[in-house]
Amino acid sequence: MVDRATGIIAWARKLVTGEDRNKVLVYALIGLLILTAGASSLFRGTTTPVDLQAETNGDTAEIDTSALDPADILGATISIIDGTVEYKTDGDWNAASVGLDITPGMSIRTVGAASRTAVEIDDNSIVRLDASTEVLFETLTESRILLVQDSGYIYHRVASSGSRIYGVQSKNAQYQVEGTAFRTAATGDEESIEIFHGSVKDVTQNITGTAGDKIIVKSFADPSKDGTTQPLSLQAIKDDRFITWNRSLDLENDTYKTLLGFLADYEGPVLTISDPTPSSSITLGADATKGVVQIKGSTESSAQLTVRAKSIQGSSAVSVKINDDGSFVTPELAGPLGNSVFEFVATDAKGNKTWQTVSYIFEKETVTQEQGIILTVDDTSDADSFELQWGLIGMTTPDGVYILSGDTPGLTYPENALQRDRGSSFGLFPAEDYTDTYFSVCRYDESSDSCDVYSNELMPVVTP
Repeated sequence: MVDRATGIIAWARKLVTGEDRNKVLVYALIGLLILTAGASSLFRGTTTPVDLQAETNGDTAEIDTSALDPADILGATISIIDGTVEYKTDGDWNAASVGLDITPGMSIRTVGAASRTAVEIDDNSIVRLDASTEVLFETLTESRILLVQDSGYIYHRVASSGSRIYGVQSKNAQYQVEGTAFRTAATGDEESIEIFHGSVKDVTQNITGTAGDKIIVKSFADPSKDGTTQPLSLQAIKDDRFITWNRSLDLENDTYKTLLGFLADYEGPVLTISDPTPSSSITLGADATKGVVQIKGSTESSAQLTVRAKSIQGSSAVSVKINDDGSFVTPELAGPLGNSVFEFVATDAKGNKTWQTVSYIFEKETVTQEQGIILTVDDTSDADSFELQWGLIGMTTPDGVYILSGDTPGLTYPENALQRDRGSSFGLFPAEDYTDTYFSVCRYDESSDSCDVYSNELMPVVTP
């Protein structure tokens, strides 16, 4: 009846030209037609209370048929078009454009996977359609806005009025709200609503949800979920391009940028790695076979934190305790020598996540000899003999050196003394006399008849 009354009033406005003699006739006709329409409605038995209610037999509630005052009509206009958007009243679909006035009884739809649109209503409510979505603007008045969703996804940003009822109806569901934000779905999988701000009631199931809830009215894939409520996954919402688009538009709107509700906290916790400095080198002992490090940093004290050594195949994430001030120190973490990568994941109470990877270079300590004797052998000039040569590092040998030899390593003076020498090399050794023999050189102290510094040991490779 709402549409019918709206049509009567529009027709009546055209007849009234300001002459009093015409007004009487017009108003008489209006009264007669509205009474006729009301009688027809009563005959069908569709009288309902002011708010949207489901019939006791579980069927979808009928639309309110209360009388319509011309001053109550709300205007609505298409404000955004991406891709292809069409509209129709009674006949064929026509191409829509930005600025198109939406009137009661008009349907609009987005055509194709890349199409989106937005409709702004005079009360500051906003209706945004995702791709492949169709909706009928059944009622647009100061007391009631009613949309009938045929398919797809719609984001609703509803202005708070204190009295206006905003309703959305699909085949199996009917929602009633006032001052909130939510997304309705009418797809081949389910009819549902995701609530981001305020609260929404599904009058068919008599279920009320609040921000962060998803009400599944009808699940075609899993009927056991019919009439159930489940928490929204913030990470899934953040990965949804349609919701992300709507959130960005709400942030640009002075009325709604502070009323984001569930979508307000969209960022993961701040995560800082302080010690060791990321990408720095960590020096290990000369005999180390792997790197070991404890990493310090800070994050939100209420967050959960894990770390995993990504450079070790098959490694698992380990939990990290966070102190009351947000600081943390990881357990000892192992990594291979060279570049090692560690992945941190911080998760706040809403499920926002922050990932951060840090790398360190594990390198062995370089042993620098401050003083000593380096022994080498020259066995290339003569296949039948070889020559020992030695160099001094940071030291002198005023009493000369002793050349040591033996059949086993671990040569010492005087047990393995061969000959004393004051130079830096010793003449040719007959190869046939020293096959499989170890050699070393030590600094000799004549006053104590002892050696205090020994060279490396080597076995010449010679061909006798």
